Amino acid sequence: MKVKEFATVVSGATPSSKCPEYYDGDIVWFTPKDLSDQGTKHVSHCENYITKAGFDSCSTTMLPAGSVLMSSRAPIGLLAIADVPCCTNQGFKSFDIDRSKCDPEYLYYYLKLHIKEVELLGSGTTFKEVSKESVENYDVALPDLNVQHHIISILRDIDTIIANNNAICSNLEAMAKLLYDYWFVQFDFPDENGKPYKSSGGKMVWNDELKREIPAGWEVKPLSDLCSFMNGINYDKNEVGNKKYRIVNVRNITASSLLLDDSDFDEIVLKSSQADRYLIADNDILIARSGTPGATRLLLNNDGNTIFCGFIIRCAPNDAALRYYLTYVLKRLEGTTATKTGGSILQNVSQDTLGRVIVIVPNGTITDSFTKRIECLHSLMQNAMVENQQLTSLRDFLLPMLMNGQVKVG
Repeated sequence: MKVKEFATVVSGATPSSKCPEYYDGDIVWFTPKDLSDQGTKHVSHCENYITKAGFDSCSTTMLPAGSVLMSSRAPIGLLAIADVPCCTNQGFKSFDIDRSKCDPEYLYYYLKLHIKEVELLGSGTTFKEVSKESVENYDVALPDLNVQHHIISILRDIDTIIANNNAICSNLEAMAKLLYDYWFVQFDFPDENGKPYKSSGGKMVWNDELKREIPAGWEVKPLSDLCSFMNGINYDKNEVGNKKYRIVNVRNITASSLLLDDSDFDEIVLKSSQADRYLIADNDILIARSGTPGATRLLLNNDGNTIFCGFIIRCAPNDAALRYYLTYVLKRLEGTTATKTGGSILQNVSQDTLGRVIVIVPNGTITDSFTKRIECLHSLMQNAMVENQQLTSLRDFLLPMLMNGQVKVG
């Protein structure tokens, strides 16, 4: 069935940038960036909310909740279901669906499976764009609505577990950050009696370099005294190599918040004499130089054959026991502006800016105790990520068979 037989295809529009007051409203106005940032099936929030005047000025169309959004240029094929009434910019071809013929989630999954076909509908020289007419005439295999609902229920159950695991990871990461703040910002780590150190009257001493008190016996050092740094590999894609590697790129860092998803690494063949020195060691910390400058990530499931690209800096702690502590020191600085005493990271991250970061160095007993707790949280996060990799593979395996009728549903 052609799309125009069960849905109205809607192109968006953009209010004039010369009227900034158009962008201070309460009407949800999606751009492709909103879909790529959220990376989820359902969306309800956006970066820019427009006013009624902005809405009227560009003659965009209000879409009802449940509409399927699809970016139609730069890039083609970002998909989501709007959970709220909304409008979009001109980078979309969205679907206002007749629910008596098609379930929005079925269309979402169908387009997800056939997105390469949709991309081929694009035309243009500067950048490819899918026209409204080509989308309207695109053929979709629509089974009976009851069959659609059965197919959706299977896929939705898998997606629900994946979403729950993602929520678990977010909560565990928040717990780890809270533990770091409690112990190393408020200095209420457990004392020898198991009580909060500073709140229980633990001895504090003034530090001139930081302009604040720190626990007695703790040191203050630049990060360059605690770690070594190294930029990642730059390579010629056309050069013939003799060894296959997995490589961490900036997009892998941008797509994660703490632990890297190793299932999404690219593979590349390079000369071992060139690339082996960029192999990631178990205690390394990876820091983005671009994309999200200063973003700090860890690779837990290290296969010993993974390297990192030239837009990433490797931080190798001199003392492996400090790995997790230093990771959260750096994580806390993401997105801050540089100051001499705060040890914050500049927007253009380099080995020099990292090396000048001033770090409080706790005693070994405290860092060992912190490491044990963090390792437990990270292990739970890693388990959830591995389960999601397996569930994603299962869903992607079932999706074409369900859509093509190879697997029958009752």
